[in-house]
Amino acid sequence: MHRLKTLLYTSVVAAVTSVSAHAGLIGQTLSAQYFYPDASSPYGPASFVPPSFVVGSGVETIGDVEGVTSLIVDFSDSALILTLNTVLPAPTWGSVSFNGPIFTSSTALNLLSATSTGATTLAGFDDSRISFNSTELFLNWQGLSYRNGDIVSIAFESITDVPEPMSLALLGFGVVAIGVYRRRGRKLTN
Repeated sequence: MHRLKTLLYTSVVAAVTSVSAHAGLIGQTLSAQYFYPDASSPYGPASFVPPSFVVGSGVETIGDVEGVTSLIVDFSDSALILTLNTVLPAPTWGSVSFNGPIFTSSTALNLLSATSTGATTLAGFDDSRISFNSTELFLNWQGLSYRNGDIVSIAFESITDVPEPMSLALLGFGVVAIGVYRRRGRKLTN
């Protein structure tokens, strides 16, 4: 009986304190490409170095648009900071159906939402200019004017942490152990 109580206690503690599978962006492999005049047309005079990267600490990639504007891209687990640097005095992005970068993941992004934060300084850039699907993130700044040093700051909400299969197995074992313990207790009293 004491052994069963110890086993039950160990199972419950293990299930409660077990590690969850992480659902953020750290460790994800992404590629970056600039699109213009629509989201299906890669723009030749723009490139990213490196074009593919793993999200980690620091700047992941730098884009060059027409040799006059650079896009410094820094993803974190739950955010993106993109800084626009330009040599032009008062540029405006062309007003077409799509003008901006698309980031593509080699696996599911697991995003629930992507919202512009108060740190964004690119005038007119709001949540309506951010879209995503299961593997792609689209930033569309068509028609917006920008200045050297403008920032686009985006916060991501990912699908919540998912329990590891072992955690679920331990929890199931704990429930079964409770059932066995209660059943044995009934037999002893009858």
